[in-house]
Amino acid sequence: MIPVFQTMYGAKKGNCHQAALASILELDLYDVPNFMVMEEPFKPMSMWLAERNIGFMFVKPYEYDQDGMKDAIMIGSVKTESDVYHSVIVQNGKIIHDPLDGKKKLGPILDLFMLFPLDIAQPILRRV
Repeated sequence: MIPVFQTMYGAKKGNCHQAALASILELDLYDVPNFMVMEEPFKPMSMWLAERNIGFMFVKPYEYDQDGMKDAIMIGSVKTESDVYHSVIVQNGKIIHDPLDGKKKLGPILDLFMLFPLDIAQPILRRV
């Protein structure tokens, strides 16, 4: 994981999720599309990730085996003090990177966005 910071801010126009994906995939910010500003973000994001042999799923923090996923790095969804959903990088239930650079107080982790290889016999491709 390489920390990448967001450059656009605000509900429906920020790019924290783009920065979080770039951080986990160790890419430059603009090598990752800003899916969350799209009207239907999940289909194009799924297709973009699948080209790289990556799938994703959403889970609640209490729904996954924390012991079996020890040290896994995921994207967490939190709310900021201004009640806006925000993406952060989470490991072992703790925020390890905030693409907003800690400029706002964050609430608890609400959801986790887990990435996984679609075919474990094939490498994950950062670039295609």
